[in-house]
Amino acid sequence: MLRRRATRRARSQAFTLVELMIVVAIIGVLAALAIPVFQRYLVKAKAAEAPVMLRKLMDGAAAYFAVDHAGSGGQTAEPQFPGTTGWYPAELPIGRKVAPAAGEPSATDAETWNQLRFSITEPVQFHYRFVKTGVGTSSRADIVAEGQLLVGHTCRMERSAWTQGGNTLELRFSELKIVSPPY
Repeated sequence: MLRRRATRRARSQAFTLVELMIVVAIIGVLAALAIPVFQRYLVKAKAAEAPVMLRKLMDGAAAYFAVDHAGSGGQTAEPQFPGTTGWYPAELPIGRKVAPAAGEPSATDAETWNQLRFSITEPVQFHYRFVKTGVGTSSRADIVAEGQLLVGHTCRMERSAWTQGGNTLELRFSELKIVSPPY
């Protein structure tokens, strides 16, 4: 009799297979909801670098545009932005920070990056590019940051400046675009 009571008590304290399956299903649903939210949080936290660096580049470009430049004959040249560059650093950061490799930026790009007062001294989540078109009243500068903050999640942010009537700079800012996969 004593033995029957002990086994009944032991059975009543254990979980059934159905109860365990319900718990596993609830945990699975919570994980399915939480993981994409957590990934978006990671992307946005890592992307905080881009607006700061793009702002620094835009400030350098606006300062360069505002300064008088001399042409080859010594006469004053039309206002303009510095020349177009390649990507800096050249390697696309994919899921990790990347530092510029030895010899970066290239000799042809180094002058432009110096004119923009921009250098990368620590590893970064994005690589950057400066594109110049036109001079004087048709000047335009486009600055792009691009990186894969998580593998398979390409993120892009852009800043543009152009002249509109005279030498007034108009600025345009884009929000961070997660190119693939879109959220």
